[in-house]
Order: sequence, then structure tokens, then C-alpha cells
Amino acid sequence: MSRKIIKSKTYLYDEKIETIAEVPEKELEQLPLNKDLKVIGKKIPRVDAEEKVTGTAVYTFDKTFTNIAYGKTLRSPYPFAKIESIDTSKAEKLKGVLMILTYKNAPDIKWYGDYSKLLDQTVRYEGDEVALIVAETEGIAEKATSLIEVKYKELDFVTDTIEAVKDDAPKIYNKSNIPEIRGHAHYSRGNFEDGIKNADIVLEKEYSTQVAIHNPTEPHGSVVKWEDDQLTVWDSTQGVFSIRDRIASSLNIPESKVRVIKEYMGGGFGAKLEAGKYSVMAAIASKEIKRPVKVILDREEMNLAVGNRPDSHQKIKAGAKKNGTLTAMSLINYGAMGAYPAGTGVHWPLRSLYKCDNVETNEYRVFTNTGRARPFRAPGHVQGTFALESILDDLAEKINMDPLDFRIKNFTPIDQDSKRPY
Repeated sequence: MSRKIIKSKTYLYDEKIETIAEVPEKELEQLPLNKDLKVIGKKIPRVDAEEKVTGTAVYTFDKTFTNIAYGKTLRSPYPFAKIESIDTSKAEKLKGVLMILTYKNAPDIKWYGDYSKLLDQTVRYEGDEVALIVAETEGIAEKATSLIEVKYKELDFVTDTIEAVKDDAPKIYNKSNIPEIRGHAHYSRGNFEDGIKNADIVLEKEYSTQVAIHNPTEPHGSVVKWEDDQLTVWDSTQGVFSIRDRIASSLNIPESKVRVIKEYMGGGFGAKLEAGKYSVMAAIASKEIKRPVKVILDREEMNLAVGNRPDSHQKIKAGAKKNGTLTAMSLINYGAMGAYPAGTGVHWPLRSLYKCDNVETNEYRVFTNTGRARPFRAPGHVQGTFALESILDDLAEKINMDPLDFRIKNFTPIDQDSKRPY
């Protein structure tokens, strides 16, 4: 069957992403009824069911080798500080310690764009990476973290999103905590002010949602092994190719020299879409000591250092006719990226779900001295839907209309932002 290439556009946070796909040129034929098919509509055993229910499925957490070494990350106890000195001599003398990686001896690898490094002399949230200790056992590596002497210069910090945007707030990068590039995203269609003037009822309300942590059953982690110049990584990941690409670029080696394996994963929810520093640090250490290295995060690290659903502080203004027709909606939102760049957008539901000709959104991504945000099960939709549906309920009550009828009144089969059919 001949095929063609098509392009598709979608949003990830406030960034429009264009993808390419290969599809058949001819429209697919209608399938027969289920009773005439061999697989669809039939009870088919899952190919992974037996291994999962018998406990024989091998997760990254389970992967090991006879000569494997273990890594443990020393993390910052402060939300914002500069490392003035770090002394690893006592830890190095502990029997079983094989290698310690700090900003002093780590390769100069950029992380989060130009905002940080693999191991940085400045730590910007409680849990930021300070050192990796590799040892014969996890217990030895854990003990060695307590023997490393770090002298920090504590800096003024800010962890609250709204406080962070104030003029007198501590600045994480010596500039505004709303970055100049992609810190503010504006969108509009129609004429919002005219839509408000034409409304019979106008409401303006504020909504906030809290930070949420992913915490899947299987923690984040990697097992790495070199064979000559070929690196194999067993990773608990949702994106084997994105992990491969990030590790290869960090180590400055061809992608063909990195193989990432994920047979089974105990949950991810979006947090495991990108490579962690632990994977790259483990690869550096493994090459140095010429042994496989395993780094598995513990629950404290899971809550501090591998992402979250960002908070939101939303102000929505909406107008409607007495017959239930939406005439205008606007959104202003502030969301915490954390200490490094990330998405915080919540606009999709308001811009897309209901028919409304006059819409305006302004969203601000804010730096705070907290762990960096990551995608979490429909990024932005949860926060945005909560606020949008709340004000729609209030509008329906004001015009004495059943809330379901109100939504049916403004139903549309077309995404109002992308103009694509649902």
C-alpha cells in the first residue's frame, strides 16, 4: 500500500510542536464485524500478563550484575546556596568507596539549557545534586554521603509563586523571576472587551491548585554498563529514545553508541519522559571504574528532585447571555517552573473546549527555589479544567440555567484553538 507524509501541530504547554507521520494514501477500509475478526473483540491474553502476575518481570529496579557498583547522590539541604568548598577526603577513605563525582571533577556538561550544569557550584533548590558517590554497596555509598564536608554560602530564596513575582523577591538568576524568553505567553481571538460588553452576566474569580508529586511505584533509576565504546542503559523510562539522545549528547558520543532498554516500568505519569542526571553521572562513573553502576532513587529523592505538577494561580473573567451563550472568557495564570525552565501552561481547556468567539489568555512561568516541574498526566489540563468548569458552574447558577444545559448550549465539535474536529 502506497503511503504519504503528513504534518500535524499540537501544543505542549505553551509551545506549538510540529510532528511528521507516514500514513496510507488510500482511506482504510471499514473493518468487518467483531465476530468475523480474529483479534478485535476477542479475549486475548496480555503478552506480559504471566510475567507480571508471577513476579518474574524484570524492572530496572531488579536489574543487576555480579560485579555491579552502586551510586548515591548527595543533595543540597538548602533551597538556594553557593558551594564555597567541598572536601571528599574522609569519604574517599571509607572502605568500599570507588569514586566520587563533584563539580570539581565532573565534565562540564550543560543542563537545563544554559541555566545549570550536570554538577553545579550553585544549588537552587533543596534536593539539587551536589555529588555522586559510587561504592561496592548501597549502604557504603549512603554512609559516604555523610562524610563529605560541604561549606555552603546560603542565599536569600523564594518558594512561593506569587511572592516570586514581586519586585523585592530574591532573584534566582539575577534578573526577573519571569524569564524574558518564553516567560510570558499571550493568546487572543476575537475581541474580549466587546464580548464582555455584550454579556448579560459577567463573573471574575480566582482559582489556585497545589503542586502534586508523581510518586510511581517503581522509583526513578538507571543501570549502566560499558562494553568497549558501547553503552547500554537499563532505565525506568517512558521515552527510550529521548533518554538515548540526551545521554549521547551529554557524553558527546554518537547515538548509535547508546542503547536504552526498558522491559517493564512501574509507573511514570510523565515524570519519566526525560533523562535524569543520575543516568549521565552513572555512565561517567561506570566508564571510570570499568564496572556496571546502578543508581536508584529513594522516596525522599522522588519527592524532591524528579518533577511535579506545577501549581497554578488563575484569574478567569467570563461573560454570558441570559440564554446561556458564552460571549467572552479571559485567563491570567502564574505557575511555578521551579528552579529551572519548565512548562506551566493551563490554557487548553479555556481556549478549546467550548464555543466562545472572544478569548484572551496571558500566562507567566515563574522561577522559584523549588524542584523543577515536569509533565504529569495531561499537563496543564487538570489545573485548567478545574478553574474553567468552576466558573461555568457559577455562570449557570447566575442565569438560573441547569449546568449541563449550559454546557450543551456552548458545545462545539471543533477544537476552538486548533480548529481541528474532536
